[in-house]
Amino acid sequence: MFKSYEIDYRKIDRPTFFRALGKYFCEATTLYLGGGDDIVWLSAKDVISHIELDGSDLADTLIWTYNGLFSQELMEQLAVLSENHDFVEIFERLSLYKEDELLLRWYNVLLDTKIWVSDVIPEETTSPFAQELDLKYAGLTAEDLCTCILLPDSATVLMGCYRLWDEASKTLEEVKQRGKPYYWLSANKCRQCGQWWLVAQEEHNDVWCLRRLNQETTDHLLKDDIWPSDFDKYATLLALAKEAGRRVLWIEGMDPVVFFIPIAELARETPGIHISKIAELLNLDTSTAMMLAEKVVKEKGVHITFDTSLRRDG
Repeated sequence: MFKSYEIDYRKIDRPTFFRALGKYFCEATTLYLGGGDDIVWLSAKDVISHIELDGSDLADTLIWTYNGLFSQELMEQLAVLSENHDFVEIFERLSLYKEDELLLRWYNVLLDTKIWVSDVIPEETTSPFAQELDLKYAGLTAEDLCTCILLPDSATVLMGCYRLWDEASKTLEEVKQRGKPYYWLSANKCRQCGQWWLVAQEEHNDVWCLRRLNQETTDHLLKDDIWPSDFDKYATLLALAKEAGRRVLWIEGMDPVVFFIPIAELARETPGIHISKIAELLNLDTSTAMMLAEKVVKEKGVHITFDTSLRRDG
C-alpha cells in the first residue's frame, strides 16, 4: 500500500528536499532518476559533471536514466546542485528503493503533484519528513495509484526505459482491436480505475501513444465501432515517437528489414510519399532512405516519389 502527499515543486525548497530524503530514508539502497530531452534541460553528462555517481548504470541517451547507490553523501551533492538548478533541470522522475522494495516515488515533476510513500515506512518517519517539506497528506491509497492519474490526456510512453511503461503494462488491459489496416490500434481499459484509453503501439521505435477517452467516445467505439482518428496515420505515431526522443538509428551492417515495414506502411497510407518525408520520419539521411526505399518499392510494389537528382543509377 501507498499513501500520498501533495507537493508543489515551484514552492518546495529544493536543497531541503534532497537533504530530507537522505535524513528520513536512510534505509534506502537505490536511487532511480530519469530525465527526458523535452523536459530536463541539463543533459546526463551535465549531471555527472556535478555529482559523483558511483555504482551507476546511466543510459547516455535523450531519455536517460540513473540507477545507482543511494547515500546521504549523494543527496548532499544533489542538494548543492539544486541551489542553482530547478527540479526539472535535474530529474523528471525519482524513486527510492530498499533492494527491490519501492519506498518512495515522484512520478513526474511537472505532471504529478503527489509524492507516493510506501506504508512500510513508519509514521514516525513520514510525519517529520512531510512537516519539514510542508507537504499535505492527500488521503489517497494504493487503489488510487494507477497509470491514469499519472498521465496527461495525450501521452507517448516509451517501452523499456520509462517507468510509466512498467505501470501502464500492469493496469491497462486490451479489450478491443481495430484490425487491419490499423493493426496498431486498440481500446484499453484500466483494471484499477476503469478509465478507457485509445492505444497505438508503434513497434519500430517501441512506444505507446495514448489518448484518454471520455464516456461518449468510448460508447461510440464499443457499440458502433466508431474510432477516434487521432492515431489513424502511421506517420503520426513516428512523429510522436520522435518528439518523445525515441529514435532508431541506421547503422551500417544493420538488417534493413527493420526499416522495411515502416517504409512500406508510410507508402501505403500516403501513396507517392516523398523520400525526404520518409527520411525525416525515420531519422535517415536521404541516400540511406533511398537505398532502403528502392528495395521496398521492388518487393512491395508501393509508390514512393524519389528525388531524381539523387537517385542512384540502375
